[in-house]
Amino acid sequence: MSQEAAPDASLAYLLRLVGLPAVLITLWHVAVVGAVTGGGGALVWSSVVLSELLGNGAVVLIAWGALRVAPRGAAWWVALGGVSVVSLFLVALQVFALVFTQMTGASLDGVLVEMALAHFGGIWGLFVSGSIASLLLLAGVISALVVGLALATRPWAAVGPRWSPWRGLGVVGLGVALAMVALRPLPWRTASGVERNTLVHVSACAVEAALEPSWEHAVPLETVRGGRLVPREEGRRPNLVFVWLESVSNHVTAMGGGPAAVTPNLTALAAEGLYLSRAYTVIPHSTKAAVATVCGVEPAPVHAVTESWPGAIPARCLPQLLGEQGYSSAFFRSGTHAFEGWPQLIFNMGFTDFIPMERMDTEGFPPVNYFGVADDVMLGPSRAWLQDRGGEPFFAVYMTGATHHDYALPASLGDAVWDQADPTRNRYLNALHYVDGFLGRLIAQYKELGLYEDTVFVIFGDHGEAFGEHLRYQHDYVPWEEGVHIPVVILAPNGVSPGSVVDAPTSALDLLPTSARLLGYALEGGAWPGVDVRQAPEDRSLYFHCFLEHRCAGFVTRDLKFIHHYCHQQDEVFDLSRDPLERVNLADAHREQLDAWVEATLRWRGAALARHQQHAPGAREPDPTEMNATYPLDERVRTALPEAPVP
Repeated sequence: MSQEAAPDASLAYLLRLVGLPAVLITLWHVAVVGAVTGGGGALVWSSVVLSELLGNGAVVLIAWGALRVAPRGAAWWVALGGVSVVSLFLVALQVFALVFTQMTGASLDGVLVEMALAHFGGIWGLFVSGSIASLLLLAGVISALVVGLALATRPWAAVGPRWSPWRGLGVVGLGVALAMVALRPLPWRTASGVERNTLVHVSACAVEAALEPSWEHAVPLETVRGGRLVPREEGRRPNLVFVWLESVSNHVTAMGGGPAAVTPNLTALAAEGLYLSRAYTVIPHSTKAAVATVCGVEPAPVHAVTESWPGAIPARCLPQLLGEQGYSSAFFRSGTHAFEGWPQLIFNMGFTDFIPMERMDTEGFPPVNYFGVADDVMLGPSRAWLQDRGGEPFFAVYMTGATHHDYALPASLGDAVWDQADPTRNRYLNALHYVDGFLGRLIAQYKELGLYEDTVFVIFGDHGEAFGEHLRYQHDYVPWEEGVHIPVVILAPNGVSPGSVVDAPTSALDLLPTSARLLGYALEGGAWPGVDVRQAPEDRSLYFHCFLEHRCAGFVTRDLKFIHHYCHQQDEVFDLSRDPLERVNLADAHREQLDAWVEATLRWRGAALARHQQHAPGAREPDPTEMNATYPLDERVRTALPEAPVP
């Protein structure tokens, strides 16, 4: 092969290395976007195809230019190896992004890529839990890569071209120019992350994040580290029970308009107690929800699970506060402890006992998802623990799990038809009906043991769950009502009138001060962000944040909801009093207020982040090689987690 023709050999190699998978990825991308948007259309498909062409075309040109710039000899071989590895990584990244979009309806960004690379072992189970179709397509794309490499024009044929740095730089410049064009939204489409080529979208989000004003040095929220409980009346020490409904949004319950027969026990308990009709989570992720509900402060608005790092929660949580008043405490979890550092999180919150699935006799209790087994497994350990209290007051948390993705409740525990149109949602509703049954059986246990009348029960969803209402699935990236509007029911022997309803906006942050008040205590020594829900003001603004940074954040008032979507799509404004399903975006009608609302949202995020940074400036993620698959355990936690089941 002549030296003039040699550069074409490297171009042919790159076209087969990147171009062949790019064609398959484009076809898959069109199908995925059509699925998550309800059919797509010519404009959607054209934007997908053009974005893929521009994104992958830029990769080929930049890589080819790099090979033209590299001088012959060892440097050229290093350049060839580097270009090959990077190209394969970028193709694999696009495959991962499409599986992620197909599973969640959300687009991939740099924050998620960083998290995935840092904790690949921890998320692999989630990744492979997608549909069989996704896995077959993934296998097909990987096979195409291998075939492409095998059939590629022999790249070593290009080892001897004339060293042409200026031509190479020109090709690189052309590739960069193509990338800059790709970063701009198409004139006939608004910017939408799911329609963009993954490499283009990740780059666009990175540019936006770099240009965004930083609020990380904002004034921190007032501290609550000196908080304590002060008895308001002598002699009365009721028990406190939190029943944690995993992935349950308000709108799937009967009170929120869902099928009445799915949650009969929750409905009956709401009629006996206090129902919060406008309650919201702060961050729709379980470990973050633990900080808000049990510790009463805003969780760190970052994707790192800092709450599971030793000493990283900037508050004294309910187990610690109640422990000073003579209460013992336990956290029951029907799921595994070995995910996102739950043992360390439980220790950070101050619980005296942690009873996860590993400490229970699970025989006869089938798996319900990739995290745990049927929630009734908690009833036996609960009875044993309660009978061991000897009449002393206690705080117990029961964290259910059947309603967590992937809703694999066995048919023997529930196979009714609640939703004929959506088999996945139907599985979820069966799981919810089972959890509602567990709730009824737990309440019956307390009545049987003579504890019901002297116990305050707080029953709440940690966050919601989406099934495509806004083209998103699951919960981490869902700022709409199905993701952040949660059910809360409170039962108390004193202080709660049967059948009462609070319609003012309330927050998961309110559960700690409300519980303290119902137990007969006043909170002192800190500026708690929550309030007793019975005195919740009508005009408050409640802020929320998605699990990942630069994904979504906003606030809700009595009637208005604002969502800032960062680089992923247009910001949204909804009038919840007229549009509770959030179908009509009123952002254009509030154009003059949007900048101020974005700034207020980012200031809140900055202040919440500053609170955590000020509390533990040296906190860092523990070494992942320890006992827990993702995070190690504090030595004191490790000794409190015996292998033997609870009797």
